[in-house]
Parts: sequence; C-alpha cells; structure tokens
Amino acid sequence: MFTIQCTTCNAKLNVKNEELIGQILACPKCGGMVLVQRPENDVILSPVSPPFKKFPDLLTAETESGIIKPLPEHLASESSDSPTPPSIPTPPLSASELRTRKILLSVLAILFLILITTIGVLFTVKGNRNRLEKITVESPEIADELLQQPQIPEPQPVPDSAIPVETGVSAPPDSPAEKVNSPAENTTQHEVNPVENSESPAENINPLTENTDTDESTRLAALLAQTPEKTQPEIRSTTDLLSEIEKKIPGLVPVLPVFSLNIQDRLAIPLTGLKLEKTSLLNAVRLLSDLTEIPMTFDLDEMRPRGIRIDNPLTDQQFGAGTSGEMLIKVLALLELEPVVEDRQILITVPPERRNTLLEQTFEVTDLVENTKNSNEPLTPKLLAEIQQRLIDPTNESFIRISDNSLIVQNRFRKLEETLRVLEQLRVIRNLPQQTEVVGEFLAPEAFGWDAVMAPLTLNYYQPTALSDIFSQLESATKLKIVVDHRALHRTLSPLQSMKATVRCNRGTVHEVLEKLLTSVDTASLTYRITDYNTIEITTRDVARQPDKMSVEVHRFATETDETPEELVRIIRSALEPDSWRLPENQETVGRGDIIIDHPSGCLLIRQSQPIQRQIRLWLGKKQSQ
Repeated sequence: MFTIQCTTCNAKLNVKNEELIGQILACPKCGGMVLVQRPENDVILSPVSPPFKKFPDLLTAETESGIIKPLPEHLASESSDSPTPPSIPTPPLSASELRTRKILLSVLAILFLILITTIGVLFTVKGNRNRLEKITVESPEIADELLQQPQIPEPQPVPDSAIPVETGVSAPPDSPAEKVNSPAENTTQHEVNPVENSESPAENINPLTENTDTDESTRLAALLAQTPEKTQPEIRSTTDLLSEIEKKIPGLVPVLPVFSLNIQDRLAIPLTGLKLEKTSLLNAVRLLSDLTEIPMTFDLDEMRPRGIRIDNPLTDQQFGAGTSGEMLIKVLALLELEPVVEDRQILITVPPERRNTLLEQTFEVTDLVENTKNSNEPLTPKLLAEIQQRLIDPTNESFIRISDNSLIVQNRFRKLEETLRVLEQLRVIRNLPQQTEVVGEFLAPEAFGWDAVMAPLTLNYYQPTALSDIFSQLESATKLKIVVDHRALHRTLSPLQSMKATVRCNRGTVHEVLEKLLTSVDTASLTYRITDYNTIEITTRDVARQPDKMSVEVHRFATETDETPEELVRIIRSALEPDSWRLPENQETVGRGDIIIDHPSGCLLIRQSQPIQRQIRLWLGKKQSQ
C-alpha cells in the first residue's frame, strides 16, 4: 500500500490495491482526476496483501467501483507517518468461549492421566498376581522368604484322643440323641471301628478342648492360649500372603477385616456373670459371637440326625467368671457339642469320635415287603438295598447285608439316620403306617419345610442395605430361623459384614424374596438350604452342590399327563444341570444326583442339591395345575 496526492485539492489518498496502478480515477474529495502511480521514492517494506472483501481494515475501505474513500484527518496523519501498513486485529474471545476451551483442555488432560494410570495398574496387578500364584503354589517356607517375613510356625498336631473337657454338666454314656433303636424297627446298633477318611468338612480338625488332669479353669485357659488356629492350607496361604503384601504395598491388595481377625485374642476376652435362663442355643451362640466378633457356623447336617436343633432350650445355668472361649465351651457342652476353629471362624459340631465312627444297624423291612407283594412293583429286600445305595451312599462307603427281611447296614451315624428316613418315606408314599419318628418328626410326601418357604410375604428394600439387617427383618416377619454358613462365605473372600443387598417383592412368597435377595448380592453367588422345619441356612451355590449337602426328597408327578415317568426323568436330567446327575456307566459321576421312580405311588425319589430340588418342585407343580 502506498500514498498519492491529488493535484487539484492536494489531498493525500491511500492506494491499497496495486491493480489500480496506471488508472485515472476521480478524487473522492474534489472530484478531480488523479493518475494512480507509485511514487519514485516509495520503499516497499513488506509484500502487499490482497484486499479483504469480508473483513476490511479499520483505516481504509474500497468501494464496489474501486474509488478509494478518504481517511479521516486524525487517521490520515497517523497513516502518513507510519512506515508500515496497520495489521489486521484478531477478534477477542468471549468469556464463555474461554471457559469452554479451558474445560475441554481439562477433560483431555484428565482422560490422558486416567489412561496412563490404568495401564500402570494393569501391569502392576498382573505382575503381582503372577507373583502371588507363584508364592501360593510353592511351600510356606519359600513364600516367607519371598516376602522377607519370619517363617509362620506350623500348628502342632493335637493327639487324636482329644475329647471335650468335662464342664460339670454330666451326660449319660449313651446319649438319647445318639440312639436310633426302636421297638417297631427291631434295630440293633453297635460300634465297629473309627473311620479314617470322612466326607465331613470338619474331619481331621481337632477341637478347641482336650482332656487333662489339671483344674478345669486352668485347663481351659492353657488350652485356649496354646492351641493354634487350624485352617486349610490353601486358605491359610492365601489370606496370610495377602495380609503380608498389604503391609508392604498399602492399597494394592484390599484385605478384608475378617482376615486380620485374631480368634485366639477374642476368645481370651474376660467375661463374668454370664447367666442363661430360658435361652435357645441359637441366641446363646449369637450373644457370644457378637461379644467376640467371631463368625460362628452350625454344622446342621451333623446336629439334625441327633435331634439337636438350634432352637433347643438350654438348661438354666450360671457360668460365673471366665473367658469368652471358656463360656463357649461350657455352653456347647450342655448339648454335647464343641467348637472348632476353621477358616477364620468357629464351626460348632459334634466331637470327631462321634462323627466319624462306623456303626452297624439292623433295619426291619417286613412290612414293606409283605404289603407290596401284590403291587406292580413289590419292594424286596434286594431292591430296598439298591435304593439305599443309590440315594444315601452312592460312593459305596457303606456295607449292606440282607438277612431274611432285614437290612444290616454299616456306616456313620448320619448315614444310618438318612437310611431310616428313606425307609419311612417309602412307607408314607405307599400308604403304610410310619414305624418310627425320625428324630421326633412325622414325615409327609411334601418336602421338609417347603410349606414354610411358600408362605406369602411382601418385602422391599430399594436401597442397598446390610444383608444381616435384612435377615433380622425376615426372621421377625416369617418366624423362621436364618443362619449363615460363614465357612463357605470365607472361602469366597466375602464376609457377611461386607455384603449389601436389595429386594423388591410385592405379594410374593418367602422363596421368591430369598431368591431375589440373594441374587442381588454381587460379591458371592448365594443360595439357601432348608435344614429344618423352621431353619434356613444361607450358603454359596458351590457348597450347596457338594454331595454331602444334597438332600433326598419325594416329588409327586401327574399321572394324567402325556409324558410317562421315564420321559419326565429324561426331561429333568437334560434340562437341569445335566452334569450334576449320576450316570451308572460313568464312575466319575458317583456321588451326584439320582432319580428313582416309584410307579405305584406316583412319586419320584430324587437325590440332588436343594436349588435343583426347588426348580423340580415348581416345574412339576405347574404341570399338575395345567
């Protein structure tokens, strides 16, 4: 851009377009004709930019006819003194645009940091997991060396002859709960020999107590102080190593509070003045569990055959002073039970010598044989022995002999009681009188306790609530007793106190409430078992599928349907967890579910886990209602 002067009025005019050089234009001030040419002394400081059509500068403007408009006098003087043309200013940003740019930059920075952090954590966790697996597989000594911690002392074995301490509550040598003899059955029972391998989870785990010749209080105090905690090796190595790693790298591995629980210290808490008046076993154990903060689990599968229920009242007792461990031992001794430290909790069970001893019992089955001779499927002693083998003991641990119309069975006490229960169930479905009361229970074709869980119930918790609080509400609303298998929960690394749940069930049943409640827990796969006419046990699905947790139940099927009983059995086996059923030709399936058809009564005798039993019962009920 350069400046020229009108020869008529001497006005200074700015020329911004070089294309006008050589043309004669009218002066916008006086109208005189002006020849546009570059002055001879003009020095080009910078290349001339092409004219801006949309955004003209503030000093000059070009009209559509190409005539240059004069500048104001105060701007024209400044323009003549300036050696360079003015620059085009950038429009300023508004406050909202500045804020938007800042927000975008912040978001991009945060996303970049998250990406970098995630990559670092993944590599760290992967390396730590590989290190954990390597440590767990190796021996405890190598694991201690890798963690640079003192070696964890192994618990000293307790003699196999350890028995509970006498606590002043005497019991007859032959406990009534241990006997199953009945005049109507004409059964005989005597001890054969101890069992080396037991299917009970608590086998080979010594109790908290052992028999000595010192004073009672001194024995209990010394035993509680010296007996180390007994856990399964895989559980011990996992929890202890996680705790050690948490100490070295805080925040890397979240250690749950149950891992750091020192049971021996909690059992040493001093108590005085403990008095039980018209208190049930469940309430007494819950009281001691709350005082010590130690989870406690009932071994219901061993207690029920002996007629020991959690709602059994305890004899009024004044225990005086002692530690919490001593009080627990005295309370359980009233029902010939004892505590066992296992998997960072306490299992309340029967002594191992009573649990693992083989007994021989004779079952008189003359009435079953004689009254079914004229039916399409008579019950012979050989058939009854086969039914007992398939439903009670498919692993062939028992020994059965047939003598006339009697079955002589050799097995553990729990298996003998289950055999008696199946025989009595056959009498009931064949319309024969029940010969004995199975631990005080009259049997019915329906499942044991099924009517209790099918009772109507409405329960809603819209916000995540502690699962233990919901169980308390369920107990008060249904008059059921709800106990928790803390041993199973610990093996999933999910203690009860860390679980929260929601439930929405309007005008449903107790079964529907429990199903919706337990499936809402995302830290473990939970289910429930009916263990007594008014007792529900909360456990994991894996534990409920174990062979020793399976139950034998009777299911009625509709004889008017198009399917035959054999077709119903094929449908059930193929639709409900096919891998959970026993196949006679495959020995690897021994110990799993089985089905026996009893055509004269229109019933199925099914051995399976309770979750599958409930599905079968609901499915058959819908078919009968159609």
